[in-house]
Amino acid sequence: GYASVEVWNEYTFDCLLAGEWVTGAFDRIVVYRDDAGKPVAADIFDYKTNQIDEPDARNKLKKKYRPQLALYQTVLAAILGIDVAAVSAALILTRTGEVVPIDGRPLDMP
Repeated sequence: GYASVEVWNEYTFDCLLAGEWVTGAFDRIVVYRDDAGKPVAADIFDYKTNQIDEPDARNKLKKKYRPQLALYQTVLAAILGIDVAAVSAALILTRTGEVVPIDGRPLDMP
């Protein structure tokens, strides 16, 4: 388990990553901390309003948004000072409330 969990909503960032300036905004971040308060893992949730009206729609959304969320995972890992493998990413489909995992460690969200 984790000693504490915090949620960041609409968290904007500006950072230098691999020599390039990156600006963006996380819709929702869940940060997991150890007993010392150090971040040890995180989940990124990106809200999408896309309509899901075909059998392969989820896989198409995952493919479409994977590059964006991979960048977000890298940025958040750098901000928190944790390994990128400790950061999961998922889409939340606002029309259905469905959580669609993209990559990374398994989500800790119930």
